Amino acid sequence: QRERAVRALGELADPRALDDLLKLASDETNALQAVASEAIGHLGATEKAVAATGVSEHRGNYEAALDYLHRALQSSPPGDLSGPITEAMQRVMKAQGKPAPPLPSAR
Repeated sequence: QRERAVRALGELADPRALDDLLKLASDETNALQAVASEAIGHLGATEKAVAATGVSEHRGNYEAALDYLHRALQSSPPGDLSGPITEAMQRVMKAQGKPAPPLPSAR
């Protein structure tokens, strides 16, 4: 039931849930860590949520990080977040041994 509650927080996409989800996603001993990381991905591209992708990336959960980054780019993030999202995507793909897409050129 706790897993469903954490998933629901992400599906509601309420940014007020981010701090609690970050705590869960950061705790390696918590059984809800992966679910919380996934839920963060549903919150959209905010500076804090983009930074939270580093939690998954740091733990080697590249699939979750890449999934979130793709969704963040598709959500039409504010212009100042597009670059950091793309750079994070390149790091994750490089860590997986995949060719990373080129960074968008500066305008």
